[in-house]
Amino acid sequence: MTDEQFQQLKRYKELLDVGVLAPNEYKRLKDRFLQVEMIALDVEQSQKPQPITETRNKSQARQKRSWKWLKPILYVLLLLIILSGGYAYLQWHHQNSQKIIQKNEQNAIVQSDLSSTKQQTKQSSSSSEKNTRTNSESSEKAANSTNLTSTVDASSVPVDDTDTASTSTSTAVDASSAESALTQNDSTGVAWTYQNATANGFVFVGPTNEDGSYAKALVTDRSDGQNVEIRTGTVDTDSSWSVNDDVTVPWQ
Repeated sequence: MTDEQFQQLKRYKELLDVGVLAPNEYKRLKDRFLQVEMIALDVEQSQKPQPITETRNKSQARQKRSWKWLKPILYVLLLLIILSGGYAYLQWHHQNSQKIIQKNEQNAIVQSDLSSTKQQTKQSSSSSEKNTRTNSESSEKAANSTNLTSTVDASSVPVDDTDTASTSTSTAVDASSAESALTQNDSTGVAWTYQNATANGFVFVGPTNEDGSYAKALVTDRSDGQNVEIRTGTVDTDSSWSVNDDVTVPWQ
């Protein structure tokens, strides 16, 4: 506080002591005077130039504080980049592994399909060969038996040529009527397929089973003009035909 300020406050005190100023007036004047002086002092100090060293110190302190917070942030960002790169590599490695596994599975499936197809082809070819061999043997046996029967009949019984011709014409059974008679009188439900005609009649076969066996049917004309004989059975893997059912039914 300067001398002028002190003297002014002293004068206010003297006026209070003399009774010119009331206590509340004295207090109001003193407070206002002090406020005015404080404002003037602040203005004066703000107008004074600050030292250069102080400004530099403040700026350096600010820079240090900023670097103090910037370094941990940089470290965190670097750690996040490393972690994201590692995670991306793991995902890429996992996807490649899955692709390789899927390719291997597909190749295994294709190879198994090829092997099963080859095996089925071999089985079907072997079954066809067996069927052909069996049918040829059956045809030969039937032809031989027919020839023997016809020879015996011709040598022992006199035959009228006219009657024989009329009977053979009236009792002729074709493959279509034989298949119809077989389908209508078969209870096994086999999908019959016409194979060939022999001296004894018409041969029908069913689908080949996994073990190489198949169903076989022989439809024979009874030569009486009305009936046919239907024999059904199974041909095993040894080409042996076992007759399971033998019936005589009308064919017309």
